[in-house]
Amino acid sequence: MGVNMRIFIIFVFSLFLIRPAVALDVTFLEMNAEFFFDHQEPHGRVVGTVPNMPVPTEAEWKAKAKRIAQKIDDIGANIVAMIEVENRTVMDEVKKNLANADSWHVIFKEGRDNYTGQDVALLSKFAPDWSSVTNFPDEHEIYVVDGKEQSTSPSKALGVRLTVSGQPVYVIVGHLISRRSSNDAKRHAQASVIRRQAIKAMNRGENVIVSGDMNDTPGTPVLKLLRGFDDIWGDMFQTANEIPKNDRYTYTYRNKKNLLDHILISPS
Repeated sequence: MGVNMRIFIIFVFSLFLIRPAVALDVTFLEMNAEFFFDHQEPHGRVVGTVPNMPVPTEAEWKAKAKRIAQKIDDIGANIVAMIEVENRTVMDEVKKNLANADSWHVIFKEGRDNYTGQDVALLSKFAPDWSSVTNFPDEHEIYVVDGKEQSTSPSKALGVRLTVSGQPVYVIVGHLISRRSSNDAKRHAQASVIRRQAIKAMNRGENVIVSGDMNDTPGTPVLKLLRGFDDIWGDMFQTANEIPKNDRYTYTYRNKKNLLDHILISPS
């Protein structure tokens, strides 16, 4: 294959979100599709520019869409968070290849990452509140680098309210800035924006799922912030703690296993 030897990182977790008298049976899948782009321009400043990241042919990316859809069907997920997708086009192609395609909703809102051209999206078998779909364009956080204040917002983030068995489930999908260069303060600030949205949803009485490629590992300031260890609101559960420690990773770098992709759920 000429496109992306590592097709996708997968992390799936079956959730039984319980509120009084109602159990919500949700199988949530997160897939890092690693530069899942189509063949049409524009592509940002990575795909088609970096030597080992060629622009895929139409046949290649459509074949990748089929493989992604097959994996979703094999797992039997009913909510899927997609990371590193280019646009609505590739998401529609995945949906087209899913079993019972008409039962799925594609939830996408173009993000603000003009450098990589990457975005995030959601597939759901549960009805979304379309008026709630947002990529948080007005949410910002201040951080300090070299004594200078700067402002940031996650360029790849998506929030939506779903209805599951009559109960509201607020899903946030995020992809925070990478650990390359000196991005720690900026990534922490982006995580603050996501945490605020989770708090707002919990205060509305909603079940909350926060998922995505956070580019940070458990126990770091970013994950402590996202889980709620830095504030007085509800602490999020780390679903990865429920699987054997040796399997608790989503990425291998220089033979070291890392858990960079996370699915966090609210106490409800």
